[in-house]
Amino acid sequence: MTFSAKIIRAILFITAVGLLVGGIFSDGFKDVKSKAEVVCMECIGIG
Repeated sequence: MTFSAKIIRAILFITAVGLLVGGIFSDGFKDVKSKAEVVCMECIGIG
Protein backbone atom coordinates (compact mmCIF):
# COMPACT_ATOMS: atom_id res chain seq x y z
CA MET A 1 0.00 0.00 0.00
CA THR A 2 1.37 3.38 -0.93
CA PHE A 3 1.85 6.27 1.45
CA SER A 4 -1.00 8.30 -0.07
CA ALA A 5 -3.41 5.36 0.28
CA LYS A 6 -2.49 5.10 3.96
CA ILE A 7 -3.14 8.81 4.43
CA ILE A 8 -6.54 8.59 2.71
CA ARG A 9 -7.48 5.55 4.81
CA ALA A 10 -6.48 7.35 8.02
CA ILE A 11 -8.47 10.47 7.08
CA LEU A 12 -11.57 8.39 6.29
CA PHE A 13 -11.24 6.49 9.57
CA ILE A 14 -10.88 9.68 11.62
CA THR A 15 -13.85 11.22 9.82
CA ALA A 16 -15.99 8.13 10.48
CA VAL A 17 -15.10 8.10 14.16
CA GLY A 18 -15.85 11.81 14.42
CA LEU A 19 -19.28 11.36 12.83
CA LEU A 20 -20.08 8.44 15.13
CA VAL A 21 -19.10 10.42 18.22
CA GLY A 22 -21.07 13.43 16.99
CA GLY A 23 -24.16 11.27 16.46
CA ILE A 24 -23.86 9.75 19.91
CA PHE A 25 -23.55 13.13 21.61
CA SER A 26 -26.50 14.58 19.68
CA ASP A 27 -28.74 11.68 20.78
CA GLY A 28 -28.98 10.44 17.20
CA PHE A 29 -28.89 6.85 18.37
CA LYS A 30 -32.21 7.32 20.18
CA ASP A 31 -33.92 8.33 16.92
CA VAL A 32 -32.48 5.35 15.07
CA LYS A 33 -33.42 2.97 17.89
CA SER A 34 -37.00 4.20 18.07
CA LYS A 35 -37.43 3.95 14.29
CA ALA A 36 -35.96 0.44 14.31
CA GLU A 37 -38.38 -0.61 17.06
CA VAL A 38 -41.35 0.69 15.06
CA VAL A 39 -40.24 -1.15 11.93
CA CYS A 40 -39.68 -4.34 13.91
CA MET A 41 -43.09 -4.12 15.56
CA GLU A 42 -44.76 -3.53 12.18
CA CYS A 43 -42.86 -6.44 10.68
CA ILE A 44 -44.11 -8.96 13.25
CA GLY A 45 -47.59 -7.46 13.23
CA ILE A 46 -47.79 -5.95 16.71
CA GLY A 47 -47.66 -2.25 15.85
